[in-house]
Amino acid sequence: MDLKMRDDCLVEFPPLSTLGACLPDANGSSLYPRPPDCGIVKRRSNHPGIPMDRLLPSAPVVGVGAVVWKQDRFLLIRRGHPPNQGSWSLPGGHQELGETVQQAGEREILEETGVTIRVVDVLAVVDLMDGPGRELNYHYTVIDLQAEWLAGDAVAGDDAAAVVWADPDRLEPFKLSEDLLRVVAQSNRRRKGMDFGRILLSLEMADNHHA
Repeated sequence: MDLKMRDDCLVEFPPLSTLGACLPDANGSSLYPRPPDCGIVKRRSNHPGIPMDRLLPSAPVVGVGAVVWKQDRFLLIRRGHPPNQGSWSLPGGHQELGETVQQAGEREILEETGVTIRVVDVLAVVDLMDGPGRELNYHYTVIDLQAEWLAGDAVAGDDAAAVVWADPDRLEPFKLSEDLLRVVAQSNRRRKGMDFGRILLSLEMADNHHA
């Protein structure tokens, strides 16, 4: 049984009673050996668009996004790929090994929108996960940054299909999730000096937030 890391592939698990017998073969070409006594049970990914190497995690995957302000508007991107393809969200992506959160935010926003930013502070930390306890399928920890525009014209790049400077008082057309609206509102208050608190959320995958 050769498994390829595709968004729609099957993940096959042996029952615990046969796990010891179901080890990778010597040449590493298959996940479990072929004999039927392994009692392999098929399980299909319920999360199209999330790469299989980010499902069934051994540790959370860290993502970094930003609420980037230019005058009185902030950046939104339309997702160009699953999950939530076509929905609007904050720009951002995954932190790389050896990269600080600030560096990750600056790099991801530049790659996705062509904009250079100045990171001001941490705005929110959002845990996105599903499945109770040991049945956990994925776990993203998303760090949202407060940021200001420094340079560059906003253009869609990398995973973004479109980019826009959005008016925080006219967000209905973008159909943002309640949690994302809360983060944007908090960011707007912070930049006006009205509220310097931070947001800590633990959610099942928000309809159009991150990850």
